Amino acid sequence: MKKSRTRKIYETIMEYLILTVATAFLVVGVYVFKFPNHFSFGGVTGIAVVLGELAPISPATINFIINMALLVLGFLFLGRDTGLKTVYVSLLTSVGLSLMEWLGSLCWSFCLQSYCRRSAAPFSSILARQAAERILSP
Repeated sequence: MKKSRTRKIYETIMEYLILTVATAFLVVGVYVFKFPNHFSFGGVTGIAVVLGELAPISPATINFIINMALLVLGFLFLGRDTGLKTVYVSLLTSVGLSLMEWLGSLCWSFCLQSYCRRSAAPFSSILARQAAERILSP
């Protein structure tokens, strides 16, 4: 049975809404727990944390640069549909981290930063895992 055009548009909107919410959780988890505590688990954000300590560039900027290079490869090898979703999530993650960095300098109080440093370990992996499950689940 052929899907109606309206149904296909609805499914696409819902898919991107889920990707957006999952990416927002990922960004908050990375910015609040990984960056301030210098956690380096793996992947692009892990590399960004390590290089952020070695280079005079912020981890958010390094994250953006690496993601852009990987996007080109992703488009070439994964195809258009997956490539577009990858571009969307990667750009949203990079922009979200930069936005959190900008907002963080304006809004995060010392109290919140101190609290997050004490309680980061249990929550960081939970948030990252939940975000990854939401992004990668079919």
